[in-house]
Amino acid sequence: MKKQSSYIFLQHPSKEKKQKNEDGTIVIEIGNNVYGFISRTFPSVTSIGDKSDIFDKQFKGDIYACSVIFTIHDVASVEYLDISVEGNTAAKTIGCLEQIQSELFNSGIRNYYVDIVSYDAISEYYCNKIAVKLNNLERNLRKLLFNIYILNFGENYYKATMSSNLQSKIKSLINSTTTKEQKDRIKTAYNVSSKEAESIARLQQFFYSFELADMQSFLFEPNWTSMDEEEKSMFLSKHSDLSELSDEELRTAFSHFTPKSDWDRFFSAKIPINNITDLINNIRKYRNSVAHFKYFDSDDYKCCSKLIRQFNKAINEATKITEDVDFAEKNTEMIKEALSGLAERMNKIKETIVAEIQRNFEKTIQPLVDALGRLKTMYNPFIQSKSDVIGNNNQEKDDYENAKDDESNNH
Repeated sequence: MKKQSSYIFLQHPSKEKKQKNEDGTIVIEIGNNVYGFISRTFPSVTSIGDKSDIFDKQFKGDIYACSVIFTIHDVASVEYLDISVEGNTAAKTIGCLEQIQSELFNSGIRNYYVDIVSYDAISEYYCNKIAVKLNNLERNLRKLLFNIYILNFGENYYKATMSSNLQSKIKSLINSTTTKEQKDRIKTAYNVSSKEAESIARLQQFFYSFELADMQSFLFEPNWTSMDEEEKSMFLSKHSDLSELSDEELRTAFSHFTPKSDWDRFFSAKIPINNITDLINNIRKYRNSVAHFKYFDSDDYKCCSKLIRQFNKAINEATKITEDVDFAEKNTEMIKEALSGLAERMNKIKETIVAEIQRNFEKTIQPLVDALGRLKTMYNPFIQSKSDVIGNNNQEKDDYENAKDDESNNH
């Protein structure tokens, strides 16, 4: 694995390599040029290439178990240096390059030169390495945002709590960055019009268009939502006379209806991190260096990795809570609403059936009951007289039997 860093050495503003004596003669400090500092710092290197060329020089040597080549271009009062290092692995190669750079910069060369790193292979390596972790962090954060906002607001998730200015900014960004070919693919895939395709693009890409700065503004700036307004209106309509409330009730209401950030609404209970804004600010600073390919050394990598681990852990825990608890609660709520609706529909069906039975009874059964009542009234005297005759006959029969028994007993 080969890596190369390039440097430009400008003369120190308060020192000149060429000095004049009192008699006017020029004194040149030969040993204090870039080659002199390299040869003293790394004495094992040897000259290669055309030794007669006084403006371009090359030196080679094995340093820290890596093969190293120094190439110097001397142009007027400016010196250009390339350090090429080859090792068994990228990590070993960069480690060797870091040590060489550190020793060269600490060799005293900065007493005579101001160094500029024109190509920073060290930063390139650590930027590429941390980019994978930043990538993972932002994708995890984006997943959490999608989960929570769609869970709470459905397809209107990007309208619910977001300021109109931020909505407009992100919509404009999506419209400007979505190519005609991408829009055509959406139209074909979903069989929709151009306007509907734009709406689908917003649904799919909204949180993908956020920078970390947008995320910070979106999550942490207190705001007043339409939901808050509706809840406040319901509270005021229920308590038209606030003087009837106790001091504690008023304080609770005031605290509840104070503008909140979305972090307080949805995340603070799930992600117990102190100084969350400082954490995100620091990650943003490192991310900006990485995104714009600026200085980013091993110390920056270690610090940024630690911050990312801390934030990533909290995000993943919050996502797990959302998927294990909030999803279940949402389904339970949906089932309750469905059962409540079913019970209401069943009651309505029951009422309809009872009413229908009542109507049928009134139309068919009631006339029969009324007719039976009339028949009973008509035949009741006959039935009563018949009962009397039967009763008299039974009495006569009983008297006859009793008389017969008495006669038998006398004999």
